[in-house]
Amino acid sequence: MDGGRLSRRAVLKGSLAGLAGGFLAPAVNATAGPFSAQDYRNLVPEDKKLTPEWLASLFDRGEEPWVGREGLRTIGMPVGGLFAGTVYLGADGRLWNWDIFNQHHLGAVIRTQPVEFRGRRLNEIEGANYVSPPAPQSPFQLEFLVESGGERRLMDSRGWESVRFLGRYPVGTVEYADGDLAVRLDAFSPFVPLNVEDSSFPAVVMRFTVRNDGREPRRVRLMCNFENPVLLHSRRNAPDALLHAETMRAEDFAGVLCSARHSPIESEREDLAFDDFESGEYRRWTPEGSAFGTRPTLTSEMPGYQGDVNAQGRFVVNTHNARQGEDVRQADEHIGTLTSEPFVIERGFINFRIGGGNHAGRTELQLLVGDKVVRSATGSNSNRMRFDFFDVRDLQGQTAHLRGVDKESGGWGHIAFDDIVFSDTPRREGSLEDLPDFGTFAVCSLGGDGDAVATDRGCRTWVDLEVPPGGEVAARFLIAWHFPNCSIPGLEGQKRWYGARWRNAQQVAEDLASRLPELEALTMGWVKTWYDDSTLPWYLLVRTFAS
Repeated sequence: MDGGRLSRRAVLKGSLAGLAGGFLAPAVNATAGPFSAQDYRNLVPEDKKLTPEWLASLFDRGEEPWVGREGLRTIGMPVGGLFAGTVYLGADGRLWNWDIFNQHHLGAVIRTQPVEFRGRRLNEIEGANYVSPPAPQSPFQLEFLVESGGERRLMDSRGWESVRFLGRYPVGTVEYADGDLAVRLDAFSPFVPLNVEDSSFPAVVMRFTVRNDGREPRRVRLMCNFENPVLLHSRRNAPDALLHAETMRAEDFAGVLCSARHSPIESEREDLAFDDFESGEYRRWTPEGSAFGTRPTLTSEMPGYQGDVNAQGRFVVNTHNARQGEDVRQADEHIGTLTSEPFVIERGFINFRIGGGNHAGRTELQLLVGDKVVRSATGSNSNRMRFDFFDVRDLQGQTAHLRGVDKESGGWGHIAFDDIVFSDTPRREGSLEDLPDFGTFAVCSLGGDGDAVATDRGCRTWVDLEVPPGGEVAARFLIAWHFPNCSIPGLEGQKRWYGARWRNAQQVAEDLASRLPELEALTMGWVKTWYDDSTLPWYLLVRTFAS
């Protein structure tokens, strides 16, 4: 830890210590056997009937493992820098996953739908992504296009006669062809063996090479359209945030820098307290089922393992029901609802504290207008309640009621809430600048005749190329991000290491652009040495970096 910055050495040291602890766990005093030599021969016969042709095939160099259109859906290759978050390149050239916003979750890919396998619900670390590979999806718009001869084509699997993919980590290659126009995409982040600093840019390089197989010169525009992704996951909790985008221009460099800034919400109306549960009774609420009990829970009666739940006073609503001596598992098995009396929405926000399980639709505090759920919030798989709110500025004057829901009987199968206040000012945990997805994001084009525009509706950067007949011309785009607020449980408040190296995404892009010829040559040199110049079989080389 250096000045509040989490070092990569500390992360690696902790990870290795955890692995060692797993490998060195005390052995159980129970074994199978004993087994004789014949037992093993019966299990694995000496003659495995392996033909000479099959054995020889293991050593064949083979062909480059290009993937055609039929296999494009299930491929995701990481193309971001080390320790800088994860971005996947899809086999059709789209960028997806975008795990750069410090959203704590299980597995490499955030899933929105549960996966069932042999009657069991699986999460990401239990194999859900293998049982049901997720389809490529991006949480915000970012797309590349090519314009030529009055036609506009997206750089994906649509609109091209042929599309194929080759993964040679750290470079993912996609080739598009249609008629006399062909485009090759090489996507990567600099990768220099034995040089961690130069391999850890929070950025992706998109190198497009356009080939003209026609007989006439071809004018081509390569373009990237994108929206501002800053505060992508926190916008619901940041009505005081104002998104901002501005153009960046320099010699052979044109792009857009996306950011956000604080825009205060002012009001002279007083807050209206709805319920802090300090009466020790559900005076304004009706419980159903066993989860919520017959009254709010005294914090002094809660199990010690729940720790400080950040209650407003002595009482809190908490469905981890251990009132009859239940153990940890049994206390989460209770289910039920807690419904408030109706009220008229007279302020812009409903503020509250909330904790417990993160199960959408199953462990929630809900706001209903009539019978329709119009707002909802879950816990964060934490017993400590956070400050949160519902933005109801568009629901003024309507009659509504609140409902606590616990329909989950598995792990983190409980919900907790407290301190419900109607206000014209939202209340949240920390400042805008402390949110995990607060930061900056930049996209720029390099070389050629390029420019950029930034508007509230979206951003665009492009480069114009003149491609001679039978020739090819290359252009590069850089995508850089800077979201330094770490949200790993237990390390909240720390900064990602790159936060100390660059001030924002513009600095990342400028630094990378200034060194790109050198870093690109080193990266491509590694690919050539490992893959192209090797005599080892392609299947072996590819699988050394595949999961």
